[in-house]
Amino acid sequence: MKKFFKILFVFAITSVILFLLIIATNQTPRKDNIFKKVYSSFRIISEMTPKRHYYKEDPYYDDYYTSIESEIYDTEKQNVVEVQIGSKRISLDEPSIFGQKFHITLKPGHYTIRWRVENTKNYGQKYSTYKRRLRILRDDRRVSIKIKGNNISIR
Repeated sequence: MKKFFKILFVFAITSVILFLLIIATNQTPRKDNIFKKVYSSFRIISEMTPKRHYYKEDPYYDDYYTSIESEIYDTEKQNVVEVQIGSKRISLDEPSIFGQKFHITLKPGHYTIRWRVENTKNYGQKYSTYKRRLRILRDDRRVSIKIKGNNISIR
């Protein structure tokens, strides 16, 4: 136990001396100070070491934005008229054989996808509205949504 306190005492004294030297070197006007060079080299090395994060950090995406890629297809009996993800409404062009594609970016969180379908050959209601809950995690960089009539698939 005495050995532990001796080591702790020596460590505390050297830490205080090193701290005082660093403070003293930052106040001196000389540019060729050796302590300042050593301190800056340690700072550069510590900045270059990899940081451990639970979530992946990608500098390209600001604030962990997620890219949403959507494809909308019409079926023989149903035409998709309107799509809304959260509070963002997506304007749809004229329907085509190849479908419609759009890209938006969203922050991680919970969103509701609503789409409105026009029934062309069925009797009954002309329009039907469907909705599905979407959860975007911080690790997600790209989410693919495919809407085909009243069916939806999210990957």
